[in-house]
Amino acid sequence: MIVTQEHDSGCTTRHHKDAFPNLVDLSIDYCKDMVLFPSEVCDITMLKKLSVTNCHKLLAIPQEIGKLVNLELLRLCSCINLEGLLDSIGMLSNIRHLDISNCISLLILIEGFGNLCNIRNLYVKSCARCELLSLIINLVNLKVVICDEEITASWEGFEAMLPNLQIEVPQVDVNLIWFCSVSS
Repeated sequence: MIVTQEHDSGCTTRHHKDAFPNLVDLSIDYCKDMVLFPSEVCDITMLKKLSVTNCHKLLAIPQEIGKLVNLELLRLCSCINLEGLLDSIGMLSNIRHLDISNCISLLILIEGFGNLCNIRNLYVKSCARCELLSLIINLVNLKVVICDEEITASWEGFEAMLPNLQIEVPQVDVNLIWFCSVSS
């Protein structure tokens, strides 16, 4: 897989899946003009970790994402224009960790989300617009949800149905010591 950047069409992919038959970890970071995720990536079925971060113009993940059946970690962080996840994400039965933090345009966790029966950790920090579905109760292995304090109440309703669930709010250490040295 070779990812290149072109001026008009953003990031494009030249199909070379056979060149990396054993690739298990792929990170795509700061591909600032990528609007559409290259569906060819979904042909690399040995992937265990896929991280797509800071791709601010990314609108959607392709339906073919469901082909990544060996995926254990999916990170879609700071993709601020990502509006939704497709039902095919529910085919990722080996997912253990899902991070959709800072996807501020994400509106709903789709029905297929309830099929992620092996998920253990879910990071949804700065996804205040994201609507939770009752299908969350199907996630019997979910242990940790990391979210903002503003949405902890919406998760607390699931604690009785998911007795091992821990809801955590990341501590933000606001340290303004550096500010004093700059302003002096």
